[in-house]
Amino acid sequence: MTTLAAYYGGFAPISRFPAELLIEIFSHNSSVSILDRDTELWTELDRLANVGLLTLSQVCSRWHSIVFDTPRLWSVLPLHGVLWRTPFGLAKTIALLSAALARSRNAPLSVAIFESLAPQSGTMTTHHPVFQLLAQHSHRWRSANFTFSMANIDFSCLKGKLPLLRSLRIIPLTMPRPPHTVDFFVGASQLKNLTFSAAALDTISTIVPIPQLTEFGCWGVTPDTAACALSLASKLPWGARLFLSLFFDVQLADTTQPTPLHISPTSLTISCLEILSFHHPHATSQPLGHIFESLTLPNLEELTLKYHRRPLILEWPHEQFLRLCERSAFPLCLNVLRIVNLCIPERELIQVLSVLHTLEHLEIMEGNGDSGADSSDFLITDNVLRALTFPARRLIPRLRHFACDSHWQQQCACNVFVDFVKSRLEESASSIFRVEIWSPPDGDETLSCAASFHARLQDLAADSKGTLLYDLTARVV
Repeated sequence: MTTLAAYYGGFAPISRFPAELLIEIFSHNSSVSILDRDTELWTELDRLANVGLLTLSQVCSRWHSIVFDTPRLWSVLPLHGVLWRTPFGLAKTIALLSAALARSRNAPLSVAIFESLAPQSGTMTTHHPVFQLLAQHSHRWRSANFTFSMANIDFSCLKGKLPLLRSLRIIPLTMPRPPHTVDFFVGASQLKNLTFSAAALDTISTIVPIPQLTEFGCWGVTPDTAACALSLASKLPWGARLFLSLFFDVQLADTTQPTPLHISPTSLTISCLEILSFHHPHATSQPLGHIFESLTLPNLEELTLKYHRRPLILEWPHEQFLRLCERSAFPLCLNVLRIVNLCIPERELIQVLSVLHTLEHLEIMEGNGDSGADSSDFLITDNVLRALTFPARRLIPRLRHFACDSHWQQQCACNVFVDFVKSRLEESASSIFRVEIWSPPDGDETLSCAASFHARLQDLAADSKGTLLYDLTARVV
């Protein structure tokens, strides 16, 4: 019977799929490098074991051969700190990691280690044997993403042994001693993407291969390190991408005087800038205004501004941003703008959008999801939508992609939103206009997209003959 089943199984359509197509499908079931802060040991063991791939390998002998004869399916190695919090977890991790490294053979590797807490001062970090095992294969690293304590880790074993490394991201919970050990990536000739802690900028500022990078990130920029971070960024090549995460002291919120950052006027030739802010919003809005005041960005095409902690929202340094627009010629070059959890008064938002004539992609994530919030806390209002709709003096005439979350429904009429979408379709009947609405994944009825409104946009998309693309997605930004 087994032989007969195998014979007839060979005629099934799936059996005639090319191996290359099956590998592409299987790759979506392999491990991913996105690690959650809160997770459990068995979840991470299953991820490291690549349980999805192992399940596929049991379907038939052909699939089994494809799974185990394709090294790149085993080349993504995400490791969470929960794996080595107990001797049992550490032993299982070493065994599973060794198996994955053997199955990946000579394929380039994407490795990631994430720890959410720093170990006690003076103790050996528990990921040390895991890192040692990965370091034995550093010649195969294509990307490395580490959020962990660098204390007691000997990085010198990596120096000169990173020939394939293109992307390196290190967010140290504690810095190594002596600090010169962070120079291990010197000589990585393929390195294009580097993100490092701003606390180490003084140490690495003379060794970072800035001219060869296409993307550079500074994590944890403080008032003391902002000038150094921007000075390094000024050496980036034309068209590079820059990421800055701002960590400014919460105590600044209690001061009435702006904290000087001592940043010299700086011109950057980057094409993309993302600024992510964490601490108290009032502690960050003043320094953010100083950064806007000091920069000139004549080639910027994409700008992302995010404040991470909700429900608090970041106040908008409006005058400084307008001057930045004028100096940098944003009306002629900026194509993409993302605004997340910023508090911008309606009048100021309309004024900003009125000068961005070349903008094609606009994303707005509201700062306050509280149904009892004051109307001034909302960015997407009827007046803003009407300004985007009114044909005679419409804002952002080239807009082709509009994305927002569903909080706007607490402040806006659905008809106004639908009229806005219709006007964009009528203006350019042959071009594609895309609308994305992000609905909370928790299913909160007060914030989820109203069914009737959702149906109207679906009908519009169906009648548009492909010129309207509408997505309703559960998403947290």
